Amino acid sequence: MIILHVDDDSDDREVLKEALKEINPEIDCIQAKNGIEGFDILTKGILYKKINCVFLDINMPLMDGIALLALIKGDKRLSRIPVHVYSTTSDEREIAYVKKLGGNFIHKTTQYNKLVKSLKGILQNVDC
Repeated sequence: MIILHVDDDSDDREVLKEALKEINPEIDCIQAKNGIEGFDILTKGILYKKINCVFLDINMPLMDGIALLALIKGDKRLSRIPVHVYSTTSDEREIAYVKKLGGNFIHKTTQYNKLVKSLKGILQNVDC
């Protein structure tokens, strides 16, 4: 399984990667620091055919997560990829917009065990 994680916070990237490895050491977690890097990974080469799902933050420089989600869901090659917006936002309008665009919203937690439990639930689905 290949997962793309897009987040500008290096600590958050490391924690999510560690949690995914704990769940399944076979998971390959590719990381990007912003939406532009994430979109480049998804569209350059053939990697987009192999990515099972995307986790992304909302608040990032250069291109935020909502803009990236809109690009993913608007691209015929990418729209099949499940996108999980993993963010601390509590703005109900942002959360509703994420869902309208076709993303799943997950609140970031500082509790590692809760993160692992949440990720296990998500990864039980066939396509992530």
